[in-house]
Amino acid sequence: MLSATEIADIREAIEASLPETVEVQRASRVADGAGGQTVTWSPAGTYPGRLAPAGGEDEREFAGRVAGRSLWRITLPALADARLADRVAVGGRTFEVLGVRARSFEVCRVCLAVEIG
Repeated sequence: MLSATEIADIREAIEASLPETVEVQRASRVADGAGGQTVTWSPAGTYPGRLAPAGGEDEREFAGRVAGRSLWRITLPALADARLADRVAVGGRTFEVLGVRARSFEVCRVCLAVEIG
């Protein structure tokens, strides 16, 4: 079992290796004035991150949901507030989060996403 100090050291090392700036965006519904609602996307947090193509097990797990689009792994610091159905903006590109890998002894948060545009 890892100690709290060891986990903190690993988190610090991973965070230092995240070269991009990532903005997590969250949906909210706003009345449209005609009895309906419009979805708006608002910033929910900005974090260092890394964007990389997903592969292997991740691609197999999400194959039915990506419909021919490429699956991406977006790595964020541990405990970053990124959730299923959020959007993530990285370097002028926007992605829809399809899954979030959060585990015991979380040393980073990994979002699996597809680019939207």
